[in-house]
Amino acid sequence: MRIPKTPPTLKEAWRTFSKSPQRAVESHVFQQGPTYNGKYYHWQKLQYLQPPEKLDIKELWYAMKIARSAGAKQLPLKDLKGCPFVFNIPECAQEDIFQIDQTAAGRLKGSELIVDPTLRDQYIFRSLAGEAIASSKLEGAKTAHRIAREMLRADQRPQNLDERMISNNYRTIRQVREWKAMPLSPAMVLELHRLVTEGTLPKADAAGRLRNRNEPIEIIDTTTNEVLHTPPSPEELESRLQLMCDFANAKTPGYFIHPLIRATILHFWLAYDHPFIDGNGRCARALFHWLMGREDYWISDFIAISQYMYVGYAKYATAFQYVETDENDLTYFIIYILGLLRKALPELHRFLEKQTETLKNTESLIGSKMNFNNRQLNLLNHAMHHPNTRYTIKSYQISNNIVYQTARTDLLGLEKLELLVRRKIGKAFCFTPAENLDGRLRALK
Repeated sequence: MRIPKTPPTLKEAWRTFSKSPQRAVESHVFQQGPTYNGKYYHWQKLQYLQPPEKLDIKELWYAMKIARSAGAKQLPLKDLKGCPFVFNIPECAQEDIFQIDQTAAGRLKGSELIVDPTLRDQYIFRSLAGEAIASSKLEGAKTAHRIAREMLRADQRPQNLDERMISNNYRTIRQVREWKAMPLSPAMVLELHRLVTEGTLPKADAAGRLRNRNEPIEIIDTTTNEVLHTPPSPEELESRLQLMCDFANAKTPGYFIHPLIRATILHFWLAYDHPFIDGNGRCARALFHWLMGREDYWISDFIAISQYMYVGYAKYATAFQYVETDENDLTYFIIYILGLLRKALPELHRFLEKQTETLKNTESLIGSKMNFNNRQLNLLNHAMHHPNTRYTIKSYQISNNIVYQTARTDLLGLEKLELLVRRKIGKAFCFTPAENLDGRLRALK
């Protein structure tokens, strides 16, 4: 990607209007807020827009910079020159936060599929697998989504480096969910990196440790050879890591930061510092999920945010570049992440509504007298639409987060009713949908 043009600075804005204070008064410069038409534009886009009356486009930018500076809050995160990163919460971001808080935090509500514990774990697996796959693809893994998900569902041994990345990522995200009650520590971050990168690095000893003096790093655009980002030197990483953990645990700074904003900044922080030779992006996204879970945002269990980043990767990369080119203004990245969450929520609700409808149709087809649990109903619904699928006790167990015996009982119960056919492949049994499954279900009814 091309690095965005560096915008005119705040100093230039003050210098311009101090030379002509009358011009500032006449053009109502100080009535201009941090946004234009409700959007927090970077100069890269603003320079091509039509300015309001009485201002030219550069004056509009200067007016916005002054407004942003007045409302900006400083962070403990600093760049290589020691300048702090800052952020604003413009109205567009406030609206996103309100909507996400209303629908994605605290007590689970809404779809009966989420509330029902026998189905909730299926959707958690679906989300965690999707997050592991997409986060790995952002780092270059190329395994097909269907193959990767089946590998995770069946708990199969990875067959290549790409599958190892995905398997590691899945294991890491599951571990992060277990850590949400714990404060973040440097040791946890190092263990997180070890889990993410084990068996995938050219230097085996690099898993679970910071970059050393012999491992300087630059982020380079492979198409243009342009340096996109130079992280801090290895000598600084230990102290910066402790500062990051203090921030994650809300010890700093000395004012309230909304949890969604804190999680987003934590994501950016680790990616900016790039403390490892590889796996930084995966660790950053895992930490985002950790803090979201710690703050009781159930959305982090049901939405694979990396899938949205992967689809729109250029916007993901651009959000980083906007921050670095515009005087460390993290607002761009915050707005980007909030926008992903806002987009994901209605898509999740539409998916769950569709699943609820198809599940009810399956129940209607079977009839109320059959004593199937919701796990079995979900499998039958899937089997009717995917008649060539193979189910194993292990894959069913993992998908539903249940013990082996419960999984075995469920599947054998469906086999007994001649809805599934059991075969032995190798040392394990697999179950396939019986022929004319719809007709068999109607016959049971």
